[in-house]
Amino acid sequence: MTSRERVIAACNFEEPDKVPIGLGATRSTTFHVDAYARLVRGLGYDLEPVRAFDACLMKAHIDMEMVQWMQADVIQLESVVNCFDIPNQDWKVFVTNLGNRIMVPGGFHPVKDEAGYYHVLNADGEVTYRMSPDGIYFDSTLATRMSETIDYTDPEAFVASLPMMHEEHVRTLERRAKLYYENTEYALHGTFVMNDLFGFNIGGHTYSDWLVLLVTEPDYCRTHVEAMVDWTIENLGIYLQGTGKYLHSVLISTADFGGQASELISPDVFAEVYVPAYRRISDYIHKNFGVKVMMHCCGSIRNLIPHMIEAGIDILNPVQTNAAGMKAEELKAEFDKKIVFWGGGMDTQSVLRAGTREEVREHVKHHIQVLGKGGGYVFTPNHNIQPDAPVENVIAMVEAAKECRDYPLI
Repeated sequence: MTSRERVIAACNFEEPDKVPIGLGATRSTTFHVDAYARLVRGLGYDLEPVRAFDACLMKAHIDMEMVQWMQADVIQLESVVNCFDIPNQDWKVFVTNLGNRIMVPGGFHPVKDEAGYYHVLNADGEVTYRMSPDGIYFDSTLATRMSETIDYTDPEAFVASLPMMHEEHVRTLERRAKLYYENTEYALHGTFVMNDLFGFNIGGHTYSDWLVLLVTEPDYCRTHVEAMVDWTIENLGIYLQGTGKYLHSVLISTADFGGQASELISPDVFAEVYVPAYRRISDYIHKNFGVKVMMHCCGSIRNLIPHMIEAGIDILNPVQTNAAGMKAEELKAEFDKKIVFWGGGMDTQSVLRAGTREEVREHVKHHIQVLGKGGGYVFTPNHNIQPDAPVENVIAMVEAAKECRDYPLI
């Protein structure tokens, strides 16, 4: 099988010849730039300085040499702009707080103060993101706490304030997607997400205010979410008209509805407010483009997965199997043939960071055997690989995945 055929089979709940490897192909199961720089250095590849395609969360562009070393089957159609709305072009050197020389877009100009903090300013000179002197990400400065009073906003006016996808960006993405599709055998994953339906700044509200409103004012929240869906579908149409014929899957949400111990909202609220919204988006994509729909959702979300399936979600990422209620065996037993698990292959919080190489290998083998049985699985870790993961453990993880992925799984 080619890589593309392998991914298609797995995501149709068939057993391919090998479990597909998707490491580096999504926004949230990839490498932090410092971790990636250390890895390519440890492997002896001459790929530095590495590039940060997402300068906010410092996610690394995965070079083709590394795709081949990992035996990955999927590559990511990276966004033309980063989360600061800065074009990923005209690259220049930036030194991380861990001392690695990386490349960031030429239009990225964080300001460093006397205390060693980096600040990202908007057009009005206001600080919108900040990195601490020992930080590895840029954190948003948006307020998350509850407000003294909640000001209700007009959904249509809020959506009208959001930017639309630029046609010229889509033309660039279309050219890249066509190049990858016609000249490689990899499956291609598209990262669409422009603005999530849950989290920061929905309707101009803080995160905490939105959580309260979901309980106290569900009808008001629904009107905001419905307006956001209209805007999302309009932008998806622009994006997929250019890229859809080349993509296997598209990421429509990076909203985290779960924490380490439980869901952040009740399943009933999710079903009432969010299932109709995601169903509209999924139906639009399936009907018009035939592309698989991926949802990224961290944490303990087992009680939400049935609703995600109802909403038409094809693929769940990153499958955080170390969160409460998310054991691989139980997820596979309950949701086999209903949703594709794209992740869950390595616990990045504990095993990858602090385990021995043998523990890493056994962890990978076990999760491939459990989640890969019968198809419906793409191997990746359960989140991004962080700088504190030992290089030898990262290498052990990848080598174990390559060794253990042949069907029949034993």
